[in-house]
Amino acid sequence: MGDKETNPTNNNDKHVNRAQSDLNGLTPPMRTVSSFAGFRSNQSFDEIVQSAKEFSVELGFPKDDRYFRVHPGAEYEGLYWTYQATYRAPLYLVHNNMLKEFRSRAKKMFFAPWVDTPGTLGLLYVPCSTDAWSDSKMRIVEVARKRWLRMEKNEKETAWAPCYPDPKSDLGEPNFPVDKTLDDYLQAAFGDYLIIDETHLVVRRLRGLTKY
Repeated sequence: MGDKETNPTNNNDKHVNRAQSDLNGLTPPMRTVSSFAGFRSNQSFDEIVQSAKEFSVELGFPKDDRYFRVHPGAEYEGLYWTYQATYRAPLYLVHNNMLKEFRSRAKKMFFAPWVDTPGTLGLLYVPCSTDAWSDSKMRIVEVARKRWLRMEKNEKETAWAPCYPDPKSDLGEPNFPVDKTLDDYLQAAFGDYLIIDETHLVVRRLRGLTKY
């Protein structure tokens, strides 16, 4: 990540296959059917499941002037494969069945929902790597499960650091919607930015089947 580490990502690319909105998933034993299960880094699924009802979610961490909390539930976190052509390019979720097309280009990410003090909802992601930026983000995630904070770069601009509200402030409890699942957050954050099969434009680009 280096000095280019910023927040959040803007998934806005006209070159997207808008016909791919249904996701694949196979029901594992004793587990709720998840339409995004086929994108998890350690599972593979087949059954088609209806996508979650849409609601507004920001993709990435909150801006560094906003206090936020991370959802404390373990069921609201997950590891998923992603692809991003360049640093400023849109972020895609990559289905397990398509990983062979991406090889080292696919990156494993940790995802979890957040909410800020005005009530804006978001879905943060952290690369599963050992660099200082990623490590500092994961430490912030762990703390933000229990208390309000905002994040900014440290004095040397080598990692993220937590900033806490004035001790006299009372920001109350985080207001997460009780009727939403992690799938709902993923659907709202990614929409059709999902690479499911070889017909996707990104795959065709990588194979040299299209110039754009």
